[in-house]
Amino acid sequence: MPSDRPKILIVDDDSGMRLTLEGIIEDEGYEVVSAADGYQALELAKQTPFALVFMDIRMPGMNGVDTYREIKKVNPGSVVVMMTGFSVEGLVKDALDEGAHAVIYKPFSMDQINDIVQKVLKTTCILIVDDRAASRDALRAILEDNNFTVFEVSDARQAISMASERHYDVMLMDIKMPGVEGPTAFKEIIAFDPTAQVDPIIRTAVRLK
Repeated sequence: MPSDRPKILIVDDDSGMRLTLEGIIEDEGYEVVSAADGYQALELAKQTPFALVFMDIRMPGMNGVDTYREIKKVNPGSVVVMMTGFSVEGLVKDALDEGAHAVIYKPFSMDQINDIVQKVLKTTCILIVDDRAASRDALRAILEDNNFTVFEVSDARQAISMASERHYDVMLMDIKMPGVEGPTAFKEIIAFDPTAQVDPIIRTAVRLK
């Protein structure tokens, strides 16, 4: 079963900033790991499914947006919050277009960090599993409007992989999909995470397709 203690990654080339964020977040009882650059962050992400990542945008070598793109490939369930102390509007737009949860500007307060952690990690987390992009987009819009944290994948095999790394409170899963179908995926997920709730998406009933 996935660990019920969320892990958080901090990525910043400023050691003082890393120590400050570590202290703030660890005081709230979370497990925190830090990286000094994008390359180190990517290696850590390959080993650990981080629930939340605080990522500096402007770093030497691989910038934060490029690092985020690579982390999404190996850990698509991570929520990423970008940080910046500079005027880098192009990179900020790129980060948001890539799906970053938020961009925050340095210097930020302890309350601001705690508020983000609470909102991301203590809200109901929902995974949408459907091979049709239009259906996923429609569900995501409805759920996010109601302040749920939402992730989406296009096939059941990827959903099984993500659920093995992180707990999702509810999964909305299409029954008929190419490859592994919804009921089969449901059985595999419940085997290692019996607290997960999987609700079927019945195409004709909800008129998503």
